[in-house]
Amino acid sequence: TPRPRRRWLRRTLWTLLALFGLGALYFALNFWQVYRTGTSDQARKVDAIVVLAGGRGRIATATASWAWVI
Repeated sequence: TPRPRRRWLRRTLWTLLALFGLGALYFALNFWQVYRTGTSDQARKVDAIVVLAGGRGRIATATASWAWVI
């Protein structure tokens, strides 16, 4: 039977290997999804184009900054 110290080391190495494997799998699946979406043609007829951006907070900040001018 392995000594307790070696058992702890072996368990730690297997855990690290499993975590690395899960991380690599997660990366590979995300890469595949992005690649597949990027290579597919998703053009459709539309009536409008909607642009969503995080500019609202910047506009509010700019308005508050220039409030003293008004």
